[in-house]
Amino acid sequence: MAAILISNLAAAKESLDKAEQAYNNWMERDEKNKDELQQALARKAALEEEWAQREKDVAERTKNFQAALSALVEASKQAPVPVVQPVALPVSPTPKRLSKKAKDAMTPEQKKAHKAAKQAAHDERKAHRTPEEQAKIDARVAKMQEALKASRAAKKAIHEAGDEMPALVSGASV
Repeated sequence: MAAILISNLAAAKESLDKAEQAYNNWMERDEKNKDELQQALARKAALEEEWAQREKDVAERTKNFQAALSALVEASKQAPVPVVQPVALPVSPTPKRLSKKAKDAMTPEQKKAHKAAKQAAHDERKAHRTPEEQAKIDARVAKMQEALKASRAAKKAIHEAGDEMPALVSGASV
């Protein structure tokens, strides 16, 4: 019987240790949950504060936008700002380029008048060019002049060599 009592006592002690361990684990979880709850409440308070600040900022921006809009409306009711009209280029009474028939049908006076009108329109357009437009035109002209020089040099080389194979003279591989 003493052995049974000792074994029951050992089992009760073991059960008590397990219950104590479970209680300690529960208390640790409870402390951890309390800490997490405190952190969650702090985050919630920070988010609510940030939300309130954002609402305040939106209200201020809306007020500023409405003030700017009303100022714009008031300004539009004031005297209108004059719109700068682009300079109208003179229009030639005849097209820029004439067909062979049209040229033949013209009298010498009409030809002179047409040439003068073309020149005047050209000068007027040239006077209103921006520096960027002029730079593009100058680059295009320089490129065409280089191509013309190369073409003349190739023709001269062919003529001097008496060869009819311009590809070899211009440096192309066969």
